[in-house]
Amino acid sequence: MPLPKLEDIRGRRDVLNIKQDELAEKAGVTRAMISKIENGHHSISYRKAAKIFDYLETREIRDMKDKKTAGEICVTDLVTVAPYDTIAEVKKRMKPKGLSQLLVYSRGKYVGLITVKILADNKNLKKVGDAKLSKPPIISEDEIVTRQIRAFLAHSPCLIVECRDTTKPENNGSIKGIITEWDIMDKLYD
Repeated sequence: MPLPKLEDIRGRRDVLNIKQDELAEKAGVTRAMISKIENGHHSISYRKAAKIFDYLETREIRDMKDKKTAGEICVTDLVTVAPYDTIAEVKKRMKPKGLSQLLVYSRGKYVGLITVKILADNKNLKKVGDAKLSKPPIISEDEIVTRQIRAFLAHSPCLIVECRDTTKPENNGSIKGIITEWDIMDKLYD
């Protein structure tokens, strides 16, 4: 899981509508320190950074609707392709639904993701199997979608959601759905 970055504090604070004074008080630091950190003029200890990010995380969880799991917000109506499919077929499946990525399955098993960016960067591709597929992070369907989980989307087009079915263990490890930034905004915030 990626570590939070000090330069993200201001953006996270703004989204949550938290004043510097409140964050400083809850994290046990001064408002001046928060200001200096946000302006890139101050480094802090791991312990102080952890307190700041712990408070931001707590507020983000509190402000989310119903603390939903990945399985509850993921899109399950998946469009897939196989390595032998042509790029023309990929475009044909993406365009009508406005999709920017498709799951790639080989012999019934998930092997990666083909994205619009991959297509744009590799205009000479003929088949899906010729592409270097994207490998987004995989999370369990029972994970609560927190800021830490959402941070993955800064570096990946989506998150892959994996089944965790205690009633049908044979389903464990299969792909349940995907989560994009739009799904986060649409299903977690008012």
